[in-house]
Parts: sequence; C-alpha cells; structure tokens
Amino acid sequence: MRGLYTLVIHIPRDMVIKVGSLGDIKLSKGYYTYIGSGGANILKRVKRHFMQKKRVKWHIDYVTIVAKPLKAYILTDPPMDEASLAEYLGRFFRYIPRFGASDSRYASHFFYLGSRDDVIIRLRSLLETRSCRVLEYSR
Repeated sequence: MRGLYTLVIHIPRDMVIKVGSLGDIKLSKGYYTYIGSGGANILKRVKRHFMQKKRVKWHIDYVTIVAKPLKAYILTDPPMDEASLAEYLGRFFRYIPRFGASDSRYASHFFYLGSRDDVIIRLRSLLETRSCRVLEYSR
C-alpha cells in the first residue's frame, strides 16, 4: 500500500521542545497533525511513529517521543502529493514553520488543529473531501 498519512497527536499542556536544527519549538496545548508519505511500507512507517523508544531521525520524532500519537489516517491512492496536502490543510489550520518540510515546496507539514476534541472529526472530513480513501490506524 502506498500513499500519504496524517498523524493526530495530543499535546496535554503547553511545552517547548528542541527539534534538531529548528531549535526550540513552542507547542500549545491541543491537537496537532503531521503529514508524511510512504511507499510500499507506509504502515511500517506509521507504526514507527507510535513507538516512544526509537532513534530520532525526523522532526516529528522529537514530538512523538514526548507525546504519543492518538491515531493516524492513511490515505491510499491520494489524488495529490504530500506538499499539496500540506498546502490544502494550511488553508484551515495554523502551521509550525519549516517543521517536517526540509524536502518540500510547502512551508510546513505540522499543523495545530486546536484544543477542542471535535477538530479530529473536522480533519477527517477535510481529508475525505479530497476524494481520498481514508483508513484509520491507532494503538
């Protein structure tokens, strides 16, 4: 299975974390989503994000070692690439500049969704309106 994925992560309190070359990043309490992509091993990549003990490799690893993802939405055969999905979500949500986007034409792949529980439903709805088949993964 190939495609894109979004991780949904809950940050339980305001915090500052050091994210590699980006330095200190302030995260407000609430829900965030991260956009990634994967080839034939996309499920393996998604499962890796749920592991708290791992070698820190990507910007998102600095977050997932302190805040476990709640779920992931896997988009199979999406009609867009990773940067296009980031640009689309950037119309609706505030983003953390340069986060996860070192190889992307869009400014970020990490978005603050808000602090209310219903933002997760809104995210899934936005993904489904892009003509994507959305599979949900959680541990």
